[in-house]
Amino acid sequence: MYQLKTQDSNDSVKKYSDALWKQYNTGRVPVIPDIKLRSPGEGDLIRGRNPVEYAKAMAAAGAPVLSVVTETTHFGGSLELLQKIALAASVPILRRREVW
Repeated sequence: MYQLKTQDSNDSVKKYSDALWKQYNTGRVPVIPDIKLRSPGEGDLIRGRNPVEYAKAMAAAGAPVLSVVTETTHFGGSLELLQKIALAASVPILRRREVW
């Protein structure tokens, strides 16, 4: 099984910051899209799409960084989903934990 690698926080911040600045310096506004399977207010957000393929498509379309929601109960995320996206996507990945 894939192990999430922990990095020195300074290295991680620089990696994400560099990706955002690179896009900004090309004249595009950097946006960090969320990968979130569902929400308490909207229900199913992914609507049958494969979240890993969705993440790869967003990265291919120019997202400099992706955010993956890992809260399970309300948003349908998981560490397993985070791992799969981290292996598949070609951009830095942020883990977003929702606290309820």
